[in-house]
Amino acid sequence: FIEECIASIRENLKTIDFDVVIVNTTDSKSDRNRLQKLVGEFRVKTIPKNLPLVIHQVYAEYLDEYDFIMRLDADDFLYPKSVKILFGTINESDGCSAAYGSWSVVDNNSREIRVISPPMENAGLGFHGACTLFRTSALKGLDFRDMKIDSQDGYATYLFLKLNQVKVVMAKEVIFGYRRHNSNISSDKGRLQKNRQ
Repeated sequence: FIEECIASIRENLKTIDFDVVIVNTTDSKSDRNRLQKLVGEFRVKTIPKNLPLVIHQVYAEYLDEYDFIMRLDADDFLYPKSVKILFGTINESDGCSAAYGSWSVVDNNSREIRVISPPMENAGLGFHGACTLFRTSALKGLDFRDMKIDSQDGYATYLFLKLNQVKVVMAKEVIFGYRRHNSNISSDKGRLQKNRQ
């Protein structure tokens, strides 16, 4: 799936300029070498696979360097112009510090199963950690190191923003393809519940 993910990033770079950092969480040398060939000019940073620590390390290194940050999971992909749409959405809304949109659920062959309309901004249900564009100033003070989660970082971030009365806005467009497979959170309701407590 990584090939489709990288291709979607390159497609989005045609409509808006942004920096790309690929976070590699594998220990396998052959996987690292394969990834390096795929990503070409993009920077690659290797961090052990532990979601709270990965996010903490990325935020610690990049929040001061950039005004905006967004994550895309390797098994998902962006639709064309998605980054530009989110950037426009976040900047058109006064005082907004996060923008997200709808997503399509796709199978292993990238066939669309259905389109999901996300919960409204104030529904209390959160948003995806992936493919939500954040203004970095709003994330300062968010520390994932003490969180006992292996997923649902988007929900944790949503709660942090709500507690700090940070404005969140929803784009009307479909932003990304979310791949449904046996390893993701949507397939494991017990894991979903555990990570939202």
